[in-house]
Amino acid sequence: MSRNSYNNITSDKDSISPVYLFYGPDEYSKNEAIKKIEIKIINPETKEFNYNLFHIPETSLDRIISSANSLPFMSAKRLVILKNAEKITAAQDEMLNEYAANPSLSTCLILVGGEKLPKRSVFNDIAKKYPAKNFRNIFDNELPGYIIEVFRTRKKRISYPVAEELADLSGKNLYDIRNEIEKIVLYVGENEEIRADAVRKCCGNIKENRIFELIDYIVRKDFKMCFHLLDLIYLEGEDEYGVLNMISANYKKYHKYHELLKEGVSEFSILAKLGITYYKDKFLTNARRYNIITTGIILKKILNTELKMKSGYGCKTEIERLVFDLCNLCR
Repeated sequence: MSRNSYNNITSDKDSISPVYLFYGPDEYSKNEAIKKIEIKIINPETKEFNYNLFHIPETSLDRIISSANSLPFMSAKRLVILKNAEKITAAQDEMLNEYAANPSLSTCLILVGGEKLPKRSVFNDIAKKYPAKNFRNIFDNELPGYIIEVFRTRKKRISYPVAEELADLSGKNLYDIRNEIEKIVLYVGENEEIRADAVRKCCGNIKENRIFELIDYIVRKDFKMCFHLLDLIYLEGEDEYGVLNMISANYKKYHKYHELLKEGVSEFSILAKLGITYYKDKFLTNARRYNIITTGIILKKILNTELKMKSGYGCKTEIERLVFDLCNLCR
């Protein structure tokens, strides 16, 4: 599915379907598709009366269907959004089937599922009869083209190599990419061309920032947030070896910090030598929580973790064990 394929099903106000089925892991694109439909059929002045957002199972399916069958107020259509469609039980399939067979033509009902939908006939039948989209995650090789297209909608030009650099800095999360694009657009002002220096000026490395956050929680011995952040990093497309490499890079800097400090180099000069340009105070605070002996032990643990991962041990398990050990080694 192309990133903008949902434009094809929302291009004409007169062809709005009474039912849509959206699912898949790409939450950003799902929400964008919903927004496009909302803009086309909902007047902001009467939104209060013609817009409903429900979540299964917090709201019963029969109540949602009742809302979908209600007439719009001072509007041609009403919009009803049902989220967590994958949580509709098999016992409720008949109710959903009945509505899908004879939907209210003055209502647009959007069924929004999670990453996957249950393999039941009700969803297959809806997908055959009405517009249905699986919003999969974007592939790495699609990111530059996606970035170029977004800048084009903002009347800006960006070359493929610079778009690749932005993709590398931003990661795969489309929310992050959009935020970085907005920052760049504001930075360049009326200039139409997006150059590499503007990208580097505006965009910190989000992947590295995530790892820096992780190190911060390790130093604070916050186990819960450490493992939550690991899940987020994996969700954004980083693999276990990437996580290990970035943890290693941070602790190598802490070790070098203590080596240079032992040689009498000032902290200001150490920051410059290590290329620390962001979060300088936080880097120093965290580095001071270790000593040269501890950082040496940590680097050996990181090496042992890499060897175990390459020997066929569970990669995520080994990363989690390493993070647990690092928390306990911080004073």
